[in-house]
Parts: sequence; structure tokens; C-alpha cells
Amino acid sequence: MDSPSAQAPGNPGRPLRLLSLDGGGVRGLITALWLHRLQAELPGPLNQHVDLIAGTSTGSLLACGMACGHTAQDLVEFYQKHGEAVFPRDASRFAGRLRKLLSGSRYNHDGLRRVLDDVVGDTLLAQAQTRVMVTCFAPELDSAIVFDSANPECANISMQDACLASASLPEIFPAHIMNVPGHGRLGLVDGGVVSTDPAPQAVTRLLEEGLPERLLLASFGTGIGPNPPERIKAMQPPGDARDCGWMIPVAVRHLGRHLSSTEKNTLSGSVYRRFQTRLAAELAVPDHAGREQVKGMILAAQHFLDEEGGEQALIELANELLAAAPEPTGADT
Repeated sequence: MDSPSAQAPGNPGRPLRLLSLDGGGVRGLITALWLHRLQAELPGPLNQHVDLIAGTSTGSLLACGMACGHTAQDLVEFYQKHGEAVFPRDASRFAGRLRKLLSGSRYNHDGLRRVLDDVVGDTLLAQAQTRVMVTCFAPELDSAIVFDSANPECANISMQDACLASASLPEIFPAHIMNVPGHGRLGLVDGGVVSTDPAPQAVTRLLEEGLPERLLLASFGTGIGPNPPERIKAMQPPGDARDCGWMIPVAVRHLGRHLSSTEKNTLSGSVYRRFQTRLAAELAVPDHAGREQVKGMILAAQHFLDEEGGEQALIELANELLAAAPEPTGADT
């Protein structure tokens, strides 16, 4: 799909505020809890304080939910109330094993569709209140697909279709069949096949459009287990990065060309904040949504805030988002 032309962030010189939300199944509750704490430092809904929200898998549900106007608290409640609707307990036992044997997938989309009906309804990407990008993967094309609400070709794609595609992790859910602009009908799977963190793909899209002068990138993980597979390790951005310079080689791979010195300088000079924590093995499973699992994720999210510097980092991010807000127009004042 072709990219739209570059969109200026509002007033020259201010950074484009990009919120990136990882995949991770029911562990999206951890991200939602951190976003709720961030929102507490800001006036009004979080989506009013960012220019672009990118999401993969469970992150796509969070991204589209916020782009529809839901608060972070709304999304916390969705995970707490509906996690078992998406990942029913019986599916993790005999019924799930039988379904996987017959169809290759442990769950069907029924529970996820019901949750998406509540979160995004029939909303189209073109109706997003904040620009949103949803990443997925097309096995037939061996290529990533990015649904972008700013791309006219994606205008009539429903957020529900985009989220179903982005969340269809192989062996967990079947591929989601839908019409993809420029490619016709395809089976799409979880964007985490390419990267659990959608930030590199979102930044690559911005590079294609003509990157703004600066970025303020806040990237939220969903927790990572004690011994993640090498594939997952390779997808994790460095925890000690302070700017977006680490994405230069990633962008080169995605774009298939060398970056200009201006693009390199922009990435190296742009602010990068990563929020991620380590989880006990029993919490790192993406499809266990029982009461004890939910309680454990809440405790893990709070431990990050209290003991790992997360609270202060979120307060600092809130101040940076406010400082990067566009100047009010005459109508706003």
C-alpha cells in the first residue's frame, strides 16, 4: 500500500509524538495499566496528547480503542472483564487441543470479535480521532502489512478487521481473511511475526513520508519472560537506548536503502522512551486469562512502577508530551 504524503505535526519544530504498543495477548493488561498511570498525569484522554498510535496484536486493540476515544481506564476494564472471553479456559484444555488438532489453532475468533464489538464497534480507520497504524503480516506475500488511518487506501477498512488480522497469532488464532488494498483477498496473521514492537515499522512509514524534524517516541511492552526465545529477544529494542538512533539499521532493512544524513541525525536526536519489565514464567504466557493470572499481571505492573523507576519515567514522559503539544489555534482559545 502506498504511503500518504508527510503530515506536519502542527507547528514547526515540535516533535511528532508517537505512542507504540507491543503485542503480547492478555498481557496487554500490563500496558493498559501503565497507560492509565500516564493518563493520570495529563488533562483529558491520552489520545489527545499524541499524534500517532501504532499497535501490534493486543497493542492494536489498545491503539484502536484509544483512537476511538476510550480512556486507558476503559481499556484496563476490558482486559479484566473480557480476557477469558477471548481465551476461554475450556479451549486451553481438551476442546482447545481438539480444535488445534483439526484446524491448527487453539481458539476461534468469536470471543475476540465480541470484545472488539465493544471496543471499536463498526468504526472505520478513517474515523480515528488520532492517527493510528496497525501492523500485521501476509504469509502469501512474505511481507508486513501496515494499516494506516492516514492512508486513503485504508479509509474503508474497519478497525475490527485490522485488529483481528493483527492479533491472529499462528497456532493461537486462525489467519484472518480480508481484502487488502492493492492485493485482494489475503489471510493475515499477527504483526508480531515481524516485530512485537510496531515502532520500527511506524518510523519506517514516517521515513517514507519525509520524517518530521524530531520524534518523541514512547514504546510500551507487555512484559517479557525470564527465558524468551531468540526470535523474541531479537525483536526487543535495547532497554538502555535514550534516542531513536538504534532504529537506523532496522529502518535500512525495512526501506531497502541507506538513510540520508538528515534522517540519521533526526533519529539519533529524537527522544526514545521504552517501558518494559521482566515477568515470572507463569505470567509470560499470552493466552492465560484466569483470575490468578490477572492478579499477577496487576502486581507485576505495579512493581515496575514502584520498584523499577516506572512511576518517575511516566511522569517525565507526561511532561515531555505536554511540552510537545501543538500551540492552540484561535478556535481552541
